[in-house]
Amino acid sequence: MSLLQRRVRVKNRSCRLLLNGIYQRALAASWPNLLLCLIACYLAIHEPLTQRTQNDFGLKYGELFFFCVQTISTVGYGTLSPRQNSDVANFFVFLLIFSGLFVSTLVTGITWAKFSIPKASTLLYSDFLLLTTFHSHRAVMFRAASNRKFGVLVEGSFR
Repeated sequence: MSLLQRRVRVKNRSCRLLLNGIYQRALAASWPNLLLCLIACYLAIHEPLTQRTQNDFGLKYGELFFFCVQTISTVGYGTLSPRQNSDVANFFVFLLIFSGLFVSTLVTGITWAKFSIPKASTLLYSDFLLLTTFHSHRAVMFRAASNRKFGVLVEGSFR
């Protein structure tokens, strides 16, 4: 934590600022921690369904859980399906499918980003630096290349 971060107090931090860090934390997390977090979130979302077993679906929790798994993964219902005349059940299925597609997209994006981020060990650097002017500004230039046999680095930036 820098000196500036210790001296500045943020008041009324919006939820948006908190959610912006979730993506960065997911990229920085190790694979086991990320998978455990995703499983815990999945179970936390589906745990309140135990109260629904006596209302619209009339199913046990295990059957309802696997119904949610089949719906979110778009595998299909198999023998499980909502009642045809129940608008609440059909709306619940709509929410499951929509949230399943949304979460699948997010997990796919995070997975692709974790695989595609270049690491320092996958880059080759030149042995010499060039101190010069570039667009009327002082600049330090050096060459960097990908050590991988596939992919091209385009518009890379270093911090």
